[in-house]
Amino acid sequence: MRRAGALRGMAYGAEFLLLYLLQQVPGLFPEISHSLPVLLIPAVVTVAFFEKEVPAMVCGLFCGLLMDFGSGSFLGAKALEIAIGGYCVSFLASEFLKTNLLSAVVSTLALGGILSFLQWIFTAFFPGSSESGYLLLYHLLPRTLYTAVFAVPLYYLNRFLATRLRAPADT
Repeated sequence: MRRAGALRGMAYGAEFLLLYLLQQVPGLFPEISHSLPVLLIPAVVTVAFFEKEVPAMVCGLFCGLLMDFGSGSFLGAKALEIAIGGYCVSFLASEFLKTNLLSAVVSTLALGGILSFLQWIFTAFFPGSSESGYLLLYHLLPRTLYTAVFAVPLYYLNRFLATRLRAPADT
């Protein structure tokens, strides 16, 4: 059982690194309203649907640290936010939600929306930017919707990884 968990962890880690690299390539994804998708958010959400709370939180922490390293801002802020989000999504998926594509897309929209709203609050609204409404409606909201589109292929990828790399007694 430990070997299957380690294999899943390495597969998820490789997936997260690949997605991080893909989202950093300029011109790979078209810009929608001057926004690019954040591929690590649907990756964490879809992994959280198939893993328990603590592994989902660790995946969120890893993805958040990758995002923090790439943004050049305060180290650990996104890591903490996405780790808590991964834990909450995993808890909700195990207790209240059905594990299906619709739940994954809605959860991606919810977590992406919460993260975008937090970013807006702390970077535009509280500092008193005159363009804060524009930033929310024409940049952060389209980015959240654009990100949720990628929940579909990532859901199927992570479902495949979770079912194929699970020990027989671990189901």
